[in-house]
Amino acid sequence: MHTKKIYSDLTKWSVAKPYRIPLFFLQIAIICMSIGLTTWNIIDILKISFIEQSAIKYNTWSTPFFNPIEASLINYLISSFLIFLCFVYFYSRLKLNKYSTISFICRRASFRNKYLMFLVVLLFIPFAHCPLYLRTAESVCMLVLAFLPATIRNKPEYRSKILRSIAVSVIILLLGAMVWETLFLIKGPVYALNEFLPLSSTPQIDGKYINIGELPARIDSPIHKKLASENISEYFYMLSNRGIFNHTGHILNPINEYLGGKNTSKIYFQYSLGFSFIYKWTMELFGGLALQNYYKCHLFYILYWALYLFVSIYLFRSVFYVLFSVVALASGFFMLGYDSFVIAPGINPLIHFFDIPLLFFLFRYFKNRKIYDLTLVVSFGVFGLFINQQFGLLGMFAALLTLAMFYLENEVGVKRLLKIALLPFAIIAPLVIYRTFQPVATDAVYGYFLKGYFSFRPSNGIVAIVIANAALSYAFLLWKKNDTNPFKYVFVFLFLYFQALLVYFYWSGLINHFWPIFPIMGLQILTMARMLEQSPFLNYKWVTVVYSIAILAISIPLTVNSLKTFYRQKKSYTNIFATHKVYSWDFDRAKILSTINPAPISDSVALLHQYSGSGTKDKGVIIISVFDNIVPLLADRYSLMPFFEMQWFLISKKDVETAVQRIKQLKPEYIFVGHEVESEQFYDPWHVIFEESTLETERTSARGRLAELRNIFKAVSLDYIPIKTGQLLTVYKRTNWSHACITRSELK
Repeated sequence: MHTKKIYSDLTKWSVAKPYRIPLFFLQIAIICMSIGLTTWNIIDILKISFIEQSAIKYNTWSTPFFNPIEASLINYLISSFLIFLCFVYFYSRLKLNKYSTISFICRRASFRNKYLMFLVVLLFIPFAHCPLYLRTAESVCMLVLAFLPATIRNKPEYRSKILRSIAVSVIILLLGAMVWETLFLIKGPVYALNEFLPLSSTPQIDGKYINIGELPARIDSPIHKKLASENISEYFYMLSNRGIFNHTGHILNPINEYLGGKNTSKIYFQYSLGFSFIYKWTMELFGGLALQNYYKCHLFYILYWALYLFVSIYLFRSVFYVLFSVVALASGFFMLGYDSFVIAPGINPLIHFFDIPLLFFLFRYFKNRKIYDLTLVVSFGVFGLFINQQFGLLGMFAALLTLAMFYLENEVGVKRLLKIALLPFAIIAPLVIYRTFQPVATDAVYGYFLKGYFSFRPSNGIVAIVIANAALSYAFLLWKKNDTNPFKYVFVFLFLYFQALLVYFYWSGLINHFWPIFPIMGLQILTMARMLEQSPFLNYKWVTVVYSIAILAISIPLTVNSLKTFYRQKKSYTNIFATHKVYSWDFDRAKILSTINPAPISDSVALLHQYSGSGTKDKGVIIISVFDNIVPLLADRYSLMPFFEMQWFLISKKDVETAVQRIKQLKPEYIFVGHEVESEQFYDPWHVIFEESTLETERTSARGRLAELRNIFKAVSLDYIPIKTGQLLTVYKRTNWSHACITRSELK
């Protein structure tokens, strides 16, 4: 019989064997997944073959952080694009009733070779733990064996009051734990670990404080072993300089520069202008710019969670679906760990706060088709754009593509074309306005990020899960191609938004960049499950059992593991304060508890007050030190160097030269230089506790960054003489100040 006649209607074709339709789309999912994984692995092989690490001409200290081979953004973009092309191909073939390829796949699906099905499953399970070339071979084999025949039958409805009560209890417990931890941090006091090697903290053993500098060379004594086990976390922060002051400084220092009179076009806002200013306005409600007030902005965590819970209830109207959505939310939060929760501003959901309202009004628009719902969709998309340009663009991108698909499948004629054509203006107009009236400096560091700066190889398991999710989602959309249920378009939005957010994850590759976006993936999967629940081929009790077991098998271990991760880190973090001398800081901008003695910091603040002006135009200072991210902030001054924390931006010789030229152009009367920069030695009193191999990458990088700061100082040192020495900084005065040719105001 002619192929087109047999397969012109998949529904008729599946009457004799109803399991064929789901099997067909499941096969397409495996094909897409195999293509994605194969592409990913081939790109890795090409990078290994053609990219030489030594060819990158950057400063030595930054080499550990440049990983062009491990960086996976290109892998993600190309593999996801190819999977999308597969979707477009199958979508167009089904829409146009072109079944030459479709018929072949369907015939293959009619075979019931369960041994081959089992083989495909076996190939996928060990994927994350295999070498690259073996993973490539596995993905190719999966593509060849792309069919999963099985028989699926109908299921009855089953709901238990006891299970409902348990579900509600778990929801309350999980949300309660999240809110409690957040309120505890908001209330304070703030606990800050040491992240500066020149300011060694003071641990205690058996009630006695230990001076690390006076310990003999490392021996295998109980004291050395105990100190090593109890201080490894803080030692990491001291070597890496990436603790609470580094991370929060990327919010506090740009605001400090703005308050000091610096033009916003010259300020580096890592987390965008809008996000930083919401922090500023929130802190002003609690007394102004200060580290202790920074944590008041964690209120946005609770507000976002409330919106997430409300929208989950509104979408699913089922306590079990709400439970699993909360499990996704809680797992994403707790898997980040306590350290990230305390120090990292980029995981605050404020950065993408309006994606949940955007989802809510999209769903309402797909249901009711009311113009005010569409207006609110565009409005919240624009609000998201102004909070953070990157996340806002990703949300708008997903929303507009979803609307385009909605109009393509629900409108006809000129009306359809007109609506689709108008969609790009919803994002172009606010972007133009944003760029015109809010000019933010384009930072050269973004170019380094795209080249692999601070990019690392992501987990193979996460890569496999993400590609599998993409393949299954595209196959699901092909299956539901004729469905106009609002849930379908909610699913499309969540899927596209999650795929867009993966750019944020693959830019870094670090697992703590995946968990903030995990709740979106959870909502996407639950939306798919909600639609599948209404499918006629899922109607028998054994499918209900398998379905429930599968969800529980994922949810329970994920929740338990995330809680263990969070509270294990919290115990480790707080234990440091129990085993160290803790100091109370009483600066206006830092009323905190810390393992750092505030006396040297206070002395440095006094030096900046003595040798810099107090007026708005005189608050800029030149400081060459690892303390440039904290001392000017506490002194109500700001650094006139190209960046407020120079050590992390001296990536190439060009960056060093830019910093030197800045000082030579400004010709400041005074400069402040850290003792660690003046010295030719790398001061690490903890080396008697930790072996040389411990955190060697971070130690090497720290030495290199310090060497580049010294290069800056050496390039200008002949023009300055020391006039006063403090505990951390030395004040140098210019010998030919009268010849200054460029003023600070010209720099702003």
